[in-house]
This record gives sequence, structure tokens and C-alpha cells, in this order.
Amino acid sequence: MSTSTRIALTERLRTARGRMSQRGMSHQLRTQGYEVSPAMIGKYESGSTPPPEYLAAICRICYVSPTWMLTGEGPQAWYEAEEAAERGLVAMGDAVKQIGAGLSRLAREPAPEVVEIDLGPALVIIRAKRKRAEPPL
Repeated sequence: MSTSTRIALTERLRTARGRMSQRGMSHQLRTQGYEVSPAMIGKYESGSTPPPEYLAAICRICYVSPTWMLTGEGPQAWYEAEEAAERGLVAMGDAVKQIGAGLSRLAREPAPEVVEIDLGPALVIIRAKRKRAEPPL
């Protein structure tokens, strides 16, 4: 892990811990079966890299997103990351429904040569060229 990455991780560890003391964090980790002293929490916040399973436990204890903890990207709070993912899934579901409706119209209506399906501002407009089916010989 590079020095700048390590520094950023230590800052995120401190940020995640917030007002909880190192002793409080250590106690929370011990209740989950990890043997971590307050001094070890201090070492992690000073640049020692904690094992991945400790980082995962810290994320759960502090309700922070593992992606944010490791990279500094995305929502910090765990629930914000879940809400963002849920919004993305809902938007994808809506887009799939609109595509399905457009394809159903395309199958029913022989008239238009080009069918446009508008999926909203976040997505592109799809153009589907319709060909008439040739009867089998």
C-alpha cells in the first residue's frame, strides 16, 4: 500500500470512528470476536494496515461503506450506499419495463419503419429498425 493511500486510509479510519474512543472501538471489535487493543486501533490510525477482516468489522461497527473505507469513493455511510444501489436497481427495472413495452408495440404494430423508445434523460434513445418477416418456403 502506497504512503498516500495509507495516509488516506488512516484518515478514513479516524473519520469512521468519529466520537467513539479507541477503547470503545476496541471493545466493539472484541464483542465480535476480534482481539484488538486500544493501542492497536491507535497503530491502525497511525499508518499500520489492519487486516481485511478487521476493516470489514470496523465498517459494520461504524456503519460506513467498505468501498468508501478502502478507496474514499462513493457514499460514506453504509445506508447511503445501499440507497444509491437500490435507486439504481429501480431505475434499471423501469428501463427494462419501458424497453419491454416498446418491443411489444414493435411486435404488434406493423406500421412504423423506426420505433423510438425514450428511456429518460439518464439513458439514450434506442432506435430499432423493423423488418417484415418473410413467410417460410
